[in-house]
Amino acid sequence: MAGRPRAPRIISNNVLPHVNLQMFNVIPKDLYQQMTDDMSWITWLAEHRLIRNENQCAVCLQAMPMTRRQNRGIGYDWMCQTCNTRTSLKTGSFFANTRLDTKTIVMLMYYWVYAVKCTHVMLFEKITDWHIIVDYNNFFRVECERWINQRQVQLGGIDVNGQPVVVEVDESYFFHRKFHRGRRRNGSWVFGMVERGTGNCWLEIVPRRNAATLEPIMINYLLPGTVVMSDAWEDTSTLEL
Repeated sequence: MAGRPRAPRIISNNVLPHVNLQMFNVIPKDLYQQMTDDMSWITWLAEHRLIRNENQCAVCLQAMPMTRRQNRGIGYDWMCQTCNTRTSLKTGSFFANTRLDTKTIVMLMYYWVYAVKCTHVMLFEKITDWHIIVDYNNFFRVECERWINQRQVQLGGIDVNGQPVVVEVDESYFFHRKFHRGRRRNGSWVFGMVERGTGNCWLEIVPRRNAATLEPIMINYLLPGTVVMSDAWEDTSTLEL
């Protein structure tokens, strides 16, 4: 007689490669469809590398199956069948040590990316504490800063096919207005360079946006052979280093 099927040790066999995640796009309708079922949502999180796809017991170093756990966070845990150690699916992920459920956090992340007003977010997600929205917005900001710092490497050069890599450059002015109204406060110019196709980037605060300031940055962080594209400088809209 067939017994109960073994608990899975791997959530999904279709984890997306990093290059696909860099070009990833999603709309709320797609997210809501995944959120209707706990297992579908967990699979979506694993495939998009937001939680671990598999886990190893820290005590006995055995692969941990995923088991159902009612009324506990994400609804499932990793559980070692040798020593009965339990570990949350959130452990070692973006969601570790967070109190809100993963569905709400992902939606807050989506709203933050598209600059949805905090009052609207509170209404959509039925959040009554303003400080929760502020804390998570700051959290997302810190995570983005950490990601950018980890990826700031030399850009461009020549690809594997012997073709020059295109790097797009531009400047943006960042400032803050209290409650999004009134006089603009002092801000900063940020010079950015993004490698087309990979998403690798370099961002730097600059005192001015003239050639004397920006060209040394490009020389230091762009590899020889790079094609530089910009819509801001008429005389250097396409420049090859």
